[in-house]
Amino acid sequence: MEERVTKIYNACWKNYKEYLANHDMDAYNKRSLELCRQYGAKSDIKNLLFWFSPIVNKIHDEYLGRTN
Repeated sequence: MEERVTKIYNACWKNYKEYLANHDMDAYNKRSLELCRQYGAKSDIKNLLFWFSPIVNKIHDEYLGRTN
């Protein structure tokens, strides 16, 4: 189980870092869906992606100039 969690976290972190490099939200979302397929769409991968989601959305809003 620990190895799975490590792999999932590293994959999500890589996805996040790739988003930061290009701010391509469509590509980020496609990679996220692929991670769900790759890891079986179980709650662990979904929960980690949900954890990253508000962070990426906030950064994306700032990138687009939609901050309050």
